[in-house]
Amino acid sequence: MLKEQTKSNPWINPIVYFKDAESVIAKKDEIWFCNIKELVEYIKNDGKSSHINELNKCLANIVVADFLYSPSLFGERSLNCQIMDESLKFNIKGKIITKKDIFTIDIDHHFDRDTVYFKLMDGSYLTCDFENYFIIVREENALHRYSFSKIQKIIIGH
Repeated sequence: MLKEQTKSNPWINPIVYFKDAESVIAKKDEIWFCNIKELVEYIKNDGKSSHINELNKCLANIVVADFLYSPSLFGERSLNCQIMDESLKFNIKGKIITKKDIFTIDIDHHFDRDTVYFKLMDGSYLTCDFENYFIIVREENALHRYSFSKIQKIIIGH
């Protein structure tokens, strides 16, 4: 999928990482790593690598996903998508913030407005009220419009 979506031909080393496992029993004898440092060294020194032009082409076309979380009667729902940059440009108390400045957005819903809490990349916070605000997202190559009133949390992929 990565090759198809980025229109490149990078070498992909398949790796499975069991974060919380104390031990792993496998039926087949492959390469195993006892810690992250060994894995990183393997990737840097022993693993196959792509031609640098293919790797650069692949990396240049990777789009990091943003995450929308919404409450539901059936539990929390989430959506991986790409929020369009122009949807996340705000002038709050004279400070212009854009998508690249935002780490997370939490939204409290009220009858007549939404209170929006921005956590910025520098660790600071801003709060603002919006009425009928919406964002445009790209989801599977189509654009969709989502209202803040339907969203509880947004995590920006960086």
